[in-house]
Amino acid sequence: MGLNSTTKPGAQLTDRERQVLALLSTGRNSTQTAKHMDISPRTVQQYVQSARIKYGAETFAKLMYLHGYSDGYTEGLREAYRDA
Repeated sequence: MGLNSTTKPGAQLTDRERQVLALLSTGRNSTQTAKHMDISPRTVQQYVQSARIKYGAETFAKLMYLHGYSDGYTEGLREAYRDA
């Protein structure tokens, strides 16, 4: 499942992975996200790990930056996290 030059990395995410990242981006932790979605915290962690692999992100911070960037949410943060 490789990416070509016209495919945004976020386009490869499942709906559940997107939902987890959206909830985490609001400041919720894994336990709060799991409770909101009626899943286990471990499942939240698995969705995050899967999204990290799809984005090629080494860290959670980089994942959140790349996800926000691909969805257009980080216009003001590009400079701050350029080297994250």
